Order: sequence, then C-alpha cells, then structure tokens
Amino acid sequence: MYTFSDILNDWPRERVVDLFASVTPADAAAAVHREEKTERDIAALLSRHAGSHLEVMAQEAQRLSRWHFGRTIGLYVPIYLSNVCGADCTYCGYAVRSGNKERRITLTEAEFRRECETLVDIGYQNVLLLTGEAPRVVPVDYIAENVAIAREYFPSVSVEIYSLDCGDYERLTSIGLEGVTIYMETYDKTTYSQVHLLGAKSDYQYRLDAIERAGHAGARKLNIGVLLGLSDWRIDCFWLALHGLYLQKTCWQSSISISFPRLQHVPDRFDIPALVSNREMVQIMLAMRLVLPEA
Repeated sequence: MYTFSDILNDWPRERVVDLFASVTPADAAAAVHREEKTERDIAALLSRHAGSHLEVMAQEAQRLSRWHFGRTIGLYVPIYLSNVCGADCTYCGYAVRSGNKERRITLTEAEFRRECETLVDIGYQNVLLLTGEAPRVVPVDYIAENVAIAREYFPSVSVEIYSLDCGDYERLTSIGLEGVTIYMETYDKTTYSQVHLLGAKSDYQYRLDAIERAGHAGARKLNIGVLLGLSDWRIDCFWLALHGLYLQKTCWQSSISISFPRLQHVPDRFDIPALVSNREMVQIMLAMRLVLPEA
C-alpha cells in the first residue's frame, strides 16, 4: 500500500528545493488555469513568481469557491475542554515548560453544559472541542462523554485533540463525532524534532498518520494544516497540498479542509524562524484553493 510517508520520501526537501528553483514566471502564469494541477504547478503557485499573479489567482479562486460552495460561509465555535498540556512544543504558550502562569482548568460536566447552552442561544450549530496534549487529565473516556453531551446541543461536533488510535476514533465517531482537526505543524522532520521536545506529540510518524486513521474510522470531515512560521512556508505548503490530495483519494468518503494557523505571538524562549507576511498568507490561501478546489 502506497502511503503518504512514501509520497514524502519521494519528495524530500532537496527535491522540493530543486523544483522551486526550476520554476519560471511562465510556469506560474500557466498553472493558474490548468485544471489538473501537477507537482510543478503546485510549486509554481507557491513560488515567488506567482506574486505578480495574485489578482488573477484571486479571481480564479473566487470562481472555484462559488462553483463548489456557492455564496456561503460556515461558522464554528471552539470550546476548550482543558488547557492542561503535557507536551513541550517550544512555540506554544500552553506547553508544560513554556513558563506560562495561566491557571490550568478542565471543565466539569456542569461547566461544559453551560458553555453549550450559551453558544446555542447565540445561534451556533457547529462546535470544535479542544484539549491540550494531556491524555491522563483528559482521557478518551472524558472526551467521549463530552462529545456525547455536545451532540445534545449541536448537529455538528468536531475535535482538535491529541492523536488517537483508530479504535478510539471509531469510538468517537460511533457516538456522533463528525470532524477531526490535526495540524502536522511542519512536515520537515528535522524542524519537527527541534520544536516538539516532550510527550506523545514528539512522535512524528504517529502524528503524521493520525488524520488518515480518523478518516478510516468514519470521521466525515478532516482538517489539516501547517503552523506557518515554523519552517520555509513554500516547502511546507507544497507538502501540505500533497497531503490534501492524498487524503482526498484515500479517505474519499470524507471532506477535506485546510487551515492556515500562523505564528505571531510566542513564548519568550522562542523566536519565529520564518515569519509569514500578510501578502504571503494571501498567496498561500489562493494557491491551496486552486490546487484543492473541492476543499
């Protein structure tokens, strides 16, 4: 079976760097309207040469968005079940060794129900339940209980939690979980190991495969992304696009969505190595729409 790890092995950093170096302005112009995007097209749309085509890219992205989704905007609201975290991600203020003095809280059932009731009264119908990387404090049993409670209030419930085994995802989808969000943060293995120092999240391969496990377990919505600023965004977003395309084929019963979290405020111990500008952020979003029009 050909896995996404095999795809990453086929496209190591050195090969991606060489691809970007070979892209021409003509490649960027041609890639905008090509229906079936190749790897070269993906690189072209993320390249510096595409910077002069942002308006054309935006017009095509708008056309594709309206073709696939109409004039609609979907809203969801996040609820943190707990801000306790046992991982040490150097860029994150929630990390166990970040120096953050914020009080750590894990919601009781009564507190969680009050959150749900308030949000329903406002009019929200989609909720995203979040936790830190703390399976001892917020075990799967606790998450399952709160997914079941949330389904009493919301027609759509998703989670953004630590990576699980397939059986645990199956348990959650069996009680009504619809979506799973997992950001790989960065696909670059060297960078990944440098910024994830403690906890299960430091296991690159387990994290990488988690979203596919969720899809095979019945999650109908799969949301992926990289943490912009951790590494060279062009290279990471190239891999992100490949991941999205792979999931569309492998988890074909699930819809795929892409998020664009961007580092701006970080703990004192961390310096953002590759800050992403607003203009670059726009290019990333447009390129992803053109490459993954159904996402």
